Amino acid sequence: MELRQAVDIDLQERRRQTDEAILLFSHYAQRLYGEGRETYLAIEAGRNNLTITPCIDSDGSRGISKHLLFRPDPRGPGTPARP
Repeated sequence: MELRQAVDIDLQERRRQTDEAILLFSHYAQRLYGEGRETYLAIEAGRNNLTITPCIDSDGSRGISKHLLFRPDPRGPGTPARP
């Protein structure tokens, strides 16, 4: 079984958790950027990896594309990810 198939199967088995993550992302993005903007989180199996793509309709705003994504860091919670 190739990696992409394995990730697809895993995502199907975790459908409840991924659906919850998608709903939470949409909820918080709309609270931050306004109810009128389309928001979604795409979680897909790539050929060699898992791809998680956040999308917030910019509605002409340039600042949204420059928001920071956070990840766990051994130095402590909430440390900004470094590019």
